[in-house]
Amino acid sequence: GFKVIDSAENGEEALEKAEKLCPDVVMTDIQMPFMDGLTFCKKLKETLSNTKIVIFSGYDEFEYAKEAIKLEAEEYILKPINSAELTQVFVRIKQRLDEELDQKRNLDRLRKYYMESIPMLREQLLISLLEGRVGKKEIVQIAESCNLRLTSPYYVVGVIKTDVQFDGDMVDAGLFSVSIKQMVEERLSKKFSYLCTNYLGNVAIIGLLKEKEELDVFIHILDQVCKISHRMLRINVTGGIGQITCNLEELYQSFQEAKDAIDYRILIEPNQAIFIHDIEPKADARFILDEKDIQSITRALKVGTKEELEEAVKDMMNVLKS
Repeated sequence: GFKVIDSAENGEEALEKAEKLCPDVVMTDIQMPFMDGLTFCKKLKETLSNTKIVIFSGYDEFEYAKEAIKLEAEEYILKPINSAELTQVFVRIKQRLDEELDQKRNLDRLRKYYMESIPMLREQLLISLLEGRVGKKEIVQIAESCNLRLTSPYYVVGVIKTDVQFDGDMVDAGLFSVSIKQMVEERLSKKFSYLCTNYLGNVAIIGLLKEKEELDVFIHILDQVCKISHRMLRINVTGGIGQITCNLEELYQSFQEAKDAIDYRILIEPNQAIFIHDIEPKADARFILDEKDIQSITRALKVGTKEELEEAVKDMMNVLKS
């Protein structure tokens, strides 16, 4: 399976030809004019580290053998050499070359698979960020491996949700989500950096803001997307935007706030972007239902008519809306 591609009269000529031809194997004597075999091997390994070297010598010198081992020679053979011995030497070298070739092919396949997996790894990182399941150190490491830029002075999370009942047909759900994601990307890419992913049928957007003032632009763009999506897809679309943050580790809080903001679409009109700060300006403000409202609903459930129950629920909803 081997083929002789060239020969040389001395070490200098051999080095020049080897660098040009890049052979799999080089056989060399130790005693050569101009450049001895060991010097030749040393220089050859500096430029062609994968080339296999077979050294043969007429001297049974331990120092030569020791130097050959240092140079990572495949074989060190004493003259005279017979064909059977040389055949066995090349059989062993062929096995090593085949193993290395298989390993390289495996590595190439793994590298190709890894490159194909990068988009999925990015999606997983973004979802882990939004759910608060990854620490700062891990965020940096995974982001670097995925070629994902996450450094920014400020961050904010937006979520866009559709009010569509799919009756188990997730294909339609996916198509709506992909369409809205495309609209988001078209509009945000002209303004500032962002990261966008599909999340359980919703579109989640992480805005990478240079200044706090860019938050207004972010909200405005998501509001436009909701209105355009409603007009084009003929479905109700609501956007929620969480509070701005300086820390990647706090993104999950902004994400939760964005989802909370979307829940207010029941009380106000859909097809718009809702900023949590506009709805819940005070984080410590908590609403407690009046006991009388609860009692009136309980009473209507037990002994009242359908109309009385509807009236009691309506009264409670009016209190909540106000």
